[in-house]
Amino acid sequence: MNLRTIFFTTLIFLIPFGCSPNSQKAPITQDAFDFEIDPNMMTLVIYKLEGETLPGKPKIVPANDSATALFERFGISFDIKQIDDNTWIGPLMLGDSYVIGWIVEDKKLFGYCSEPFTATKNLEVTFSPGMPSTLEYDMTNPPNDIHIFPTDFLLRVKTISKGKETYLSWGINQTIKEPKTITVEGLAAGTYKLTATVSNNEQYAKEREPFLYDEREIEIKNNTSNRLEAIYPKIDTTVEATDITIRGTLYNKDRKPLPDTMVQVIPYIHKTKIQRLDLYYPKLTTDSEGKFEFVGVRPNITATVNSDYTSILLLKELMKENACISLDLVRGTLTFPIEIDAPVQDLIIDWKDGDSSKLSDFIGKTVVLDFWATWCQSCKDAVTELNSLAAQFSKRSDIVFIELSTDFDRADWEQTIDKSDWNQLRHGWLDLMKNFYVLNKAIPYSVIIDRNGIIRAAGDDIDIKLELEKILENSN
Repeated sequence: MNLRTIFFTTLIFLIPFGCSPNSQKAPITQDAFDFEIDPNMMTLVIYKLEGETLPGKPKIVPANDSATALFERFGISFDIKQIDDNTWIGPLMLGDSYVIGWIVEDKKLFGYCSEPFTATKNLEVTFSPGMPSTLEYDMTNPPNDIHIFPTDFLLRVKTISKGKETYLSWGINQTIKEPKTITVEGLAAGTYKLTATVSNNEQYAKEREPFLYDEREIEIKNNTSNRLEAIYPKIDTTVEATDITIRGTLYNKDRKPLPDTMVQVIPYIHKTKIQRLDLYYPKLTTDSEGKFEFVGVRPNITATVNSDYTSILLLKELMKENACISLDLVRGTLTFPIEIDAPVQDLIIDWKDGDSSKLSDFIGKTVVLDFWATWCQSCKDAVTELNSLAAQFSKRSDIVFIELSTDFDRADWEQTIDKSDWNQLRHGWLDLMKNFYVLNKAIPYSVIIDRNGIIRAAGDDIDIKLELEKILENSN
């Protein structure tokens, strides 16, 4: 067992040193400790308390686990001896980093931490815990149109645990059943995360009913009173000059308009399946011809247009300021299934020349299928690269490169193709009125299908040439 291990093990079993603040005035040497202090590995550090604070005692812990500095009986505290009212001394390992906690007895406090410091010879560390602060969270005036109670209230402090930044709770976890102001006393200066959310939020999230979900970081300063108003989500009914209009027609699976049917716009966190819980839009009902129109949708967000279990993804790149988006929404349309080593589902492709065919018509050939849209600049860049790659395989009749547009407006797609020089590709359009599938993925998105109709590679960042060569090699 090496000396460092012996040192840490010994500290765990040390009996805490107890004395009155003035019981010892003379400087303490290494002889005052119950173990040998190797001057080549360890050093005595002096800790000086400055400024007004609550009565307590320091707790010295490793900086990579500063969470232990917040607790009276949690983690290892390095042995220290008190010299006078405001001074302590204790041995630390040379070159290691530490923080100082300030433990206040009989108080429900988060505790106090110094800035990290590195143990060096003849080191004197000055620390100032300061006086505690108070937080008030006001829930006395909740609106009537969202779900509020019961609310779970949680306050956590930012700290380091096992070398990783985290948020740690110190018992500030309450369930609020009626309008009130929550008061939390005894907070040290630092960064906290406050979370207040209705208890049965999963149900409301599924139904897209507005509910309280207030989560934010807050900075607490020394010896301050902090008052926060609860932030409630609001249904966005205002119309700004830069807002978006989304209009369309809802159809049933037989492609007939669906009147008097609910449609909604649901914002999402960009490129995720997580709903935004701070932004809501009123649900609409289609008119007698199945038409709907959302006016005043915030630009530069990702959202879906939904009816029942059918949805169309509108990516942030499409949701530009002042945009007017027209689309068809067909109830029963499914998300295009993409599973590696599984058969590809069939699609009906409308070609630029006016003809149509099925994806299954290409069985016997290796297919590179690239989904894109005219409003997506990164898609256009990818199409240009794919056109160059297709030129390299232009003499191979057993390989076909297809660009499949997900544009809602066919005319936009046709105009873009007419202006392009992508002459090595076959250009197709995905008509939602003819297909049972939509692609609810970030684009550009590529799928490589072998000659047996099996998906062998897929993704928004795959190396198409590399994956294609693998497939061709395995098929020989």
